[in-house]
Amino acid sequence: MRRKTLIVIASAIFACMFSFFVGCAAEVSTEERSFELEENASVVWLDRYDETDVALKKGDASKLMWSSADEKVVTAEKGRLIAQGKGETFVTVSDGKFDQTITVKVRDSGVKPVIGFAEFDAFLNVETEIPGKVNYNGKIYEPSLDYTVEIADESVAVFSEGKIKGLKIGETSAELSASYKGLTLSETVTVSVKPVLYVAFSEDSLDLYNVDGKLGSAVLEAEVFRLGKKIENAEVVYTVTEGEEFVALESGKISAVKEGKSVVEASYSKDGDKATDALEITVHPNWIAGAFENRSTEAITFEAETGEIGGRTGDILKYRAGADVTGENCWEHHITEKSSGKSVLDLYKEGKKYFAYDLYYTSNQNLMVGCGAYTSWIQAGDYFRKDYLTILSDGEVINRLDKNRWITVVYDLEALWLHDMGLSSYFFFFVNDPATSQYIMNVRYYLDGSFMPDENLAYEDKGDYVQATNDEFDIMVPVSKGYDMATGNPAVAVEEGCAPFYGDSGKTIGGRTGIYEYKTFAKGALTNSLVIASSMNDTYDDSMYALSEFGSFLTFDIYPTENGTFVFRMNYDRLTATVETGKTSLGEFENWLIVIADGKKQNVIESGKWQTVCIAFSDNYDEDAYSAYISFGAVEEDKTVYVDNVRYWKEDGFIPGEYAEENVRPYAKTDKAGISEYVSVEKLRDGTFKGAYRYENKTSGSAEGNAQNWGESGAYFKGVTTPEDGADASFFGSGYRFVRFELYIAENVLSVSLRSTADRNYTNYWVQDVAVGEAFGDKEIYAFNADGTRAKQFDRGVWYSVYLPVRYTSSDVGNIYLCVYTNGGSVEKPAVAYIRYVGFEYAVNTPMLKSDGDFSNFVTLGYETSGSYAGAWKYENKTSGSEAGNKQNFGESGVRFNRVTASDDSGSDAFFRDGYHWIKVDIYVAENVRSLSIRCDGDKNFTDYWQQEIAIGEAFGAHTVYAVDMDGRRASKIDRNVWYSLYIPVEYTSADTGWTTVNVYTNGGSMENPAVMYLKNIEFYETVTLPETEKDSIYPKGNYPDFVSVEKQADGSYKYVNATCGEANGDTQNWGESGIFFYGVTNPAASTAEESVGAFFADGYHWIKVGVYFEDVSSFSIRCSGLAGFTEYWKHAIGIGSEIEDISEIYVLNEEGKRVNLIAEKVWYTLYIPVVYEEGYADWTDVLIYTNGGSEGKPSVMYLKDVEFLKNADIPEYELPASLYVHQDKAAWASVETQADGSVRYVNKSSGTEEGEERNWGECGLFFAELTAEGKFYTDGYQYVKTEIKFAENVKSVTLRFGAQTNSGYWIEAITIDAKLPVGRGIYFYDYNGAKVDTVARNQWYIMYIPVYDPTAMNCLLSNGGSSAAPAVIWLKNVRYVKEMSDKTSYVYAKEGSIEKLTDGEFAGFWKIDGGDKAVFSGVAESNATSGNESMGAFFRDGNEYLAMDVWLKEGTSVSLLLQGEGNVWQADTVTLTAGSEIPANVIVIDADGKRVSLIESGKWYRVYFHLVYNHDYNKAKGWSDCYMTVGGAEAEAYVGNVEYYKDFTAPAFAE
Repeated sequence: MRRKTLIVIASAIFACMFSFFVGCAAEVSTEERSFELEENASVVWLDRYDETDVALKKGDASKLMWSSADEKVVTAEKGRLIAQGKGETFVTVSDGKFDQTITVKVRDSGVKPVIGFAEFDAFLNVETEIPGKVNYNGKIYEPSLDYTVEIADESVAVFSEGKIKGLKIGETSAELSASYKGLTLSETVTVSVKPVLYVAFSEDSLDLYNVDGKLGSAVLEAEVFRLGKKIENAEVVYTVTEGEEFVALESGKISAVKEGKSVVEASYSKDGDKATDALEITVHPNWIAGAFENRSTEAITFEAETGEIGGRTGDILKYRAGADVTGENCWEHHITEKSSGKSVLDLYKEGKKYFAYDLYYTSNQNLMVGCGAYTSWIQAGDYFRKDYLTILSDGEVINRLDKNRWITVVYDLEALWLHDMGLSSYFFFFVNDPATSQYIMNVRYYLDGSFMPDENLAYEDKGDYVQATNDEFDIMVPVSKGYDMATGNPAVAVEEGCAPFYGDSGKTIGGRTGIYEYKTFAKGALTNSLVIASSMNDTYDDSMYALSEFGSFLTFDIYPTENGTFVFRMNYDRLTATVETGKTSLGEFENWLIVIADGKKQNVIESGKWQTVCIAFSDNYDEDAYSAYISFGAVEEDKTVYVDNVRYWKEDGFIPGEYAEENVRPYAKTDKAGISEYVSVEKLRDGTFKGAYRYENKTSGSAEGNAQNWGESGAYFKGVTTPEDGADASFFGSGYRFVRFELYIAENVLSVSLRSTADRNYTNYWVQDVAVGEAFGDKEIYAFNADGTRAKQFDRGVWYSVYLPVRYTSSDVGNIYLCVYTNGGSVEKPAVAYIRYVGFEYAVNTPMLKSDGDFSNFVTLGYETSGSYAGAWKYENKTSGSEAGNKQNFGESGVRFNRVTASDDSGSDAFFRDGYHWIKVDIYVAENVRSLSIRCDGDKNFTDYWQQEIAIGEAFGAHTVYAVDMDGRRASKIDRNVWYSLYIPVEYTSADTGWTTVNVYTNGGSMENPAVMYLKNIEFYETVTLPETEKDSIYPKGNYPDFVSVEKQADGSYKYVNATCGEANGDTQNWGESGIFFYGVTNPAASTAEESVGAFFADGYHWIKVGVYFEDVSSFSIRCSGLAGFTEYWKHAIGIGSEIEDISEIYVLNEEGKRVNLIAEKVWYTLYIPVVYEEGYADWTDVLIYTNGGSEGKPSVMYLKDVEFLKNADIPEYELPASLYVHQDKAAWASVETQADGSVRYVNKSSGTEEGEERNWGECGLFFAELTAEGKFYTDGYQYVKTEIKFAENVKSVTLRFGAQTNSGYWIEAITIDAKLPVGRGIYFYDYNGAKVDTVARNQWYIMYIPVYDPTAMNCLLSNGGSSAAPAVIWLKNVRYVKEMSDKTSYVYAKEGSIEKLTDGEFAGFWKIDGGDKAVFSGVAESNATSGNESMGAFFRDGNEYLAMDVWLKEGTSVSLLLQGEGNVWQADTVTLTAGSEIPANVIVIDADGKRVSLIESGKWYRVYFHLVYNHDYNKAKGWSDCYMTVGGAEAEAYVGNVEYYKDFTAPAFAE
C-alpha cells in the first residue's frame, strides 16, 4: 500500500514539474529559442533496433541536452535516438532555457538486423579492413564491429586482426559473425581477390544493333582501379582483337558495321604494371524482339502453333477469342505487347522507331488494333492510310487487311508521340470472332526504317509549288471487304476483277509520256475512287496539316478518253461535285473546284483533251468533316482517264481570270426588232458577281413602258432552245424536264416573269408579274433559298435557285419560248438581274443513293427517258436487303431523297427546315421484289418509323403503311406491277436530328436477279389527308403464314385458326410465333424499338379486354414480354376444360361477370390481359395470345371479339368455392345438404351452446374443408369466408368459432337473431343493398363475411337453440373464400356515451354524436375485440386508406378523429375538423355541389374523407388499434352518416 502511495506522489511531483517547465517555457519567445523541432517531430516511432536523428528546424543537436525518461526503451545521444526495447517514453531536449518533449514509441516488428554486405574485395598481398555495416529494415548503419571470420579456402585469402589479405587471384567465401545490440549477426560473403592494379568494363558484353544512331554505337568506358580505388582520367587503350569486320573502332567509340560478334580489349600500363579486360560485342539486326502476352481474364486461346501456317513454321503464336465473346465484351479478349505501360516517347528515346509484327488473318470479322487511345477497327480487305499505321506484304505497302496471307502490321512510334507526347505504349489487338484463329510471329521493335519499302511518294519544292509523283493518288477501295460471318463470303464493295486500275500507262497521250492510266471495271464513284495519299490520316486535322505542309491548292491533269460522269470529293464528301462531261456547269463549285484548259477557266469538263483540275483545300477547312479525303472517280464502268502532273500550289496566282465560253448558258435574243437592242446578257470576269451573267433589260417587260413585250426581252437558255426558237436536242433528247438556274434580282426590277410555252405537244407554264418583295401566294413557282428551303417570295439582293418547268410530250414542239424576264425597266433605269449555274434536271425533287456506302456495285438508280417507264427512276437492287443473302443490309442499299437528308445520312436537310412532314412518291414494284421496307429514323428529336419487309401481294397486317392506289383509294396491300402513291411520315420536333435516314428499300434481290422498282413524282407536304382504311383489331404475328390465319366474321368477331402445335410437342412447336396481336398495342413487323410499341403505351393503357371462345383447343397461352421497364407476364398452357390450378394471375370472367377457374369449350368468356410497364416505355415488346395443340389435320380454333383497351380494370377477385361438411361423429345431430339450386341447408338438432340436447361448443357446427394450414385458403392468400346466409326456423343465435379462445381469438359466442349484434366486435353482415347492418333478422338473406386467420382453431359456424323435435336451420348459398371485402359500408356505435341512429326528422338515417360520446366506426377498429387481429378491422386488413362520411356540425362544434395503434404499428394521431378553421392536410372536404373546400361552415352538409394512413405505413398489419370520433364545443352536436371506406380517392378541384 505504501509503495503505491509513493508511486502516486512521485507521479504527482513529476506532473507538477512538467507543468512548471511548460509554464517556464512559455516565458521564452520563439525568437529567443536556440532550437526548434521540425513539424511532426514531437512524436517518433522506432522499430526495435532502429536509430534516427531528431529533425531540427533550427539549432545544433550536439550542443543541446538530451535525456530519456526510460533508457530501457530509448537512449538519446546528441540528437540521435537509439531504440533499446519495446515501449513508450519521453525524451526531453533542452538548451537550459527552453525545453521540448518528444514522445518516442518503440515497437518490435520481429525484423532483425543483418550484416549489410554480401561481397568483399581483397587485394593480392595487401591487407584490407572489413567494413562495419549493418542493414536493418532497409536502413544501413555503420557501427564499429568486432568480426569473427572463417575463410573457406585460406589458399586464396586469410583473416587477421579485422583484416583480410589476398594470397592469390580468385574467389572464396567467408563466414562473418559479430555482436550487435545484444544480437549475434552472421553472414556468408564472397571474397574476391583482385590484383592491385586492374581494368574493368562495367559489363562483360555489349549489344549493338546494325543501325545508325545510339543503339548502333557506344563509347567504351573501361575503368582502372588500384587497390580498389578508381584512377581518374586513366589513359586506356582499346583494340579490336576479334571480328574486326563487324565493328568499327575510332577514338574509343565502337560502331556496328554488320551483324556478328567481336571482342575489344582495354589495356592500361603504369610503372611496368599492365592490366587488361575484354568486352564481347554482339551486333544484332536492326530490331529488338518484342512479344505479345495474354493479360486477359477471359478464356482466350494464346499459345504456340506447331503446324504450318501460310507456308511458314517456327515461332508462330495462335490467338483466338473466347467462346463467349460479343460486341459488348470483345475488348476483354485482347492481347497486349509485353512492354505496354511505357510511354511511346520513352521507347522512341531508347532508339525504337517502329513496332511491327507479322499477322496471318483468317476471320471475316473486323480486326481491332491500336496503341492506347489510337485505335482502329480494320475491315478485312479495307484500304486505309494513317500516318502511324502501315500494312506491308511481300515487300510492298498495301495498307489493307488481307485474309489468308502473311502481312506485317507496322506502327510508326514518332508519328504516335507527335499525336500525343504522353501516349502510353499499349499495343493490342483482338477479334470479335470465337470461330477462327489468327497467327502472329516476328514481333519486333525496329530501330530504323530500312525495312520499310519505298512508296514512290516523293515531293520536290519548285518554289511556287511542290511537285508530287503520280503515285500521290491511290486506289481507295481496292478489294472486297465486309465479309459475311455466316458464309465467309465478301459482301461489299468490289468483287474480284472490279477494282479499278491505276498505274504507269507506258503510253503517249496528247503528246505526253510518263503518265498514269486510270481505268474502271465496275459502277459507282466510291468503288472507283482514287484518293490523295496525303489527305488520308487518322484525323481530319492531321490530314489538313499534312496537306498544308505542301501548299494550299492541289492540281492534277486529267485526260478523259470519252464522255462520262465523274465525282470529285473533298473533306470526305462534305463537298461533292458530280460532273457530267460536256454538260455539268462547273460554276457552282468554283469556290473549291476549278478546271483549267488553254489558259482559261472551263465551264465544263471535256473528253479527249488535257485539262487541269484544281482543288482549294486550304480555303475550305471544315471542322465538322469526318475526314480530309480528297478523291476523284468515274461513276460508270469501262472508263479510262489519264492522270499526270500532281502538284501542290502555295498561292492562287496560277489560276486564270478568263472563262471559256459555256455550252449551256443564258443568252438574249438578237432577232427581235425593237427589243433586242435594249437587252444584253454578259458573263462577268471579275467583281462581286464574277462568273455570273449580268442580264440587263431596258424594256419595261410586260409592264407599260418602253418596248412592252411578253418575254422577247428575256434571258433564254442555250442548250434548251435554239436562236430560231426551236427545241435543242441536247435537252429534249435527254428527257430533261426542268431548267435550273440561280437568279439574283438587282436594281429597277419591279417583277419577274417565268415563261415556258410552245406551239404543240406541250403544257404551257407562264407565271407572270411575280412582284419583288411580295409573297408568291398560290403561284406555282419552284424557287429555293441558298440553304435549300422553299422560297416564299423573291427579294432583291438574294440568290435563289429557280426551276423552270419544260412540259412536253414530244420533242416536236414547234416554236418554243423558254425564258425568265424582268418587268419595270427603262432606258434610263434598266432592270438588272444576275444568272449563274444553268443546268438541266429531270425533276425538282429527286431520289438518290447513299453516298458513303459500300453498295455502288450492287445498287443503281437511273432515269428512264423512253419506254413504258419514261419519266421514272429505275431502282435496281442486287442486295437481298434485310433478308439473309447477298450483302444483307437494313436500308443502306435504299433510295433516299434530295433535300430531305444528307446523302450520307449524317443529318437532316431543307425538308426539315421547311417544316415538311410527309414525302409522297409514286412507286411501281417490278420483278424480284419479295418485300419492301420504309425506314425513317434519327439520332434525336425524331420519332422513328420503320416498316420492315412489307410483303408484296399480302395484306399490310401489322404494318402501318400509307399507300393510295391510282383511283385514290387507300390500299391495304402493295401488288406487283401496279402504281401506288406511297406517303412516308417523317415525325420530328426539331430540325436538329443528328444522323438521319429516310429511305425506301427492296428486299429479295440478288446478283443474278436484282430487285427492280420504279419511282416518280416526288413531292413534300406539311400535312396530308389520306382516305381511311379499315384496320383489323386482330392480326397474326406472321411467322407461320401457311399455318395461321385470321378472318373477320360477319358478326364482327375474328376467327383465329392455328394449325401449329403451339407449345405442345411437335414439328411446329413455337412460343408465340403462331400467335395473334392486337392492333395498336404492338407491331410485330417493327424495325425499331419505338415502332414496336403502339399507341396503347403512349396513351397509358394497361389492360386488354377481349371476348374469347374456343374450339378444338387443348390450351392457350398469353405472352407479354419486353425489355427493361416492362414486367413480363407469360402464362403458359392455360387448359381448356380442366380446372386452372393457379388462378391468381389469370383473369377470365364468365357471362355473369364472375371470375372462373375452369374454361369450357364453345362458351364465351371475357379475358383480361395485364400489360405492366413503366411510364414512357418504348422498346421491343410482344403482347399476344396463341393456342396450343393444333395440327394441320385438326387446327385449333379460337374466336375473339369486342377488343377494348383499359387504363384500369375493375376485375373481381376470384372467389374460391368452399366445401362444407359436418363431423361424421355428429351425423346424428347435424347435417348439410346441397339443394338443386346450389344453396346449402345446414340442420342442427343439438342445442348448440345453450342448455339442451347434445350441448356443444362447435362440434355440431358447419365446417369448411379448406380452412387447414395446408388448404388453399391459406396458401392462396384468402382472408374471409363470404356467404349469403339466412337464419330460418328455430335458430336462436349463432356462434362463430374461428379462434382458439373466447378471450383471445375470433370466437363470437352468440349472435342473437332479431337483436343487436354484439357491440364492438368484428362482425360483418350486409343487406342486399350493400349496407352494413347492426341487427340480423330471421328468414332474411344477408351477405356475411367471416375473417379467418388461425388455422389451428375449430373454424366453424354453429347454430344454437335447436332440438331433435325442432332442429335449427340455416340456409347458405354462394359460399366462397375471398381476399378482401367487396362491401365497404359501415355503421356507428358508441365506445363511450350514447349514440343513436335517428329514425325521423331532418336527420333521419344519421347518427347523432354529442359531447362526451366516443363514436366508433364498425369495421375500422373494433373497441371490444378479443385479439389484435379482430381489433384492426377489415378497413386496414383490406388495405383501405380513406374513411368517408357525411358530416353536419352545429355552430361552435368540432369533430376529432383519433387513430392509434399497437407498438411499432403507429403512434397516436388526432385530426380535428372545426367549423371556420383551416382543414387539416389529411382531410378532404367536399361541399354539396361536389367542389372541394378549404373551410367548413357550421349548419351545412359535407362529404368528409379522412385519410387515415396519411402519415402511417401500416402494411395491412394485424394488431391492436383504436379509432374513434369525439365532438367538442360548448353545445357540441354533430351528425354523421353514409359511412364508407376506400382504397384510393381522387379529390375534385377546389371551389373558386
